Amino acid sequence: MSVLKNAAELWRFDKGEALIPAGQNVDAVIVLAKGSVTNDRTWPNGKHMMTAVLRTHWPLKVHAVWDGLEAPYGLTAREESVAVFIPQSTFLSVVNADANLLTQVMTLICNQLRQEMIAVQMKTVFSLRCQLALYIFYHAQTSFHTISTDEMSAETVPMDVTQDEFAAMLGCSRQKVNGLMKEMEREGVLRRHGRLMEIADPLRYGGR
Repeated sequence: MSVLKNAAELWRFDKGEALIPAGQNVDAVIVLAKGSVTNDRTWPNGKHMMTAVLRTHWPLKVHAVWDGLEAPYGLTAREESVAVFIPQSTFLSVVNADANLLTQVMTLICNQLRQEMIAVQMKTVFSLRCQLALYIFYHAQTSFHTISTDEMSAETVPMDVTQDEFAAMLGCSRQKVNGLMKEMEREGVLRRHGRLMEIADPLRYGGR
């Protein structure tokens, strides 16, 4: 592992700055040390699509580094962030020389592909309301240990993902997301306290 450590570079990014542009070949595995990034892409016609908010300590762009193909989505800093870049050649040489490490990387890639397949299924099978509910659950879980507040309790979960970001993930307008969340609040399923959310009725949360 000392080989990886010696070859790695530490880079700082401001909010809105691209770590990796979409549609380009990726020459390094990225590990986020601080902050959070979006996995996103903007097309020439102005259409913007975001697949997820990604947080610290998760290896990013492993697929693109492994197969050498371009990354369909890039990484953009949501806030001031620090990332470790491990060169592709160093990463591949170390992994291919260690059978146990190779197995771990293959397992990681398989798990990430499984999550992407589930995300595709979610977009094609579930209603928009169900998709939003699942995104809220997922991002509440991933943000739980990265957001601190004195207001947090066992009944509430921190949520720093904005309605605009949820809209970009779902491919709809912010107004639609806001309307769905208000609908859940009226039904007593969801309660909002600033940036905190309370799942008041989990059994009904993804309904309809």
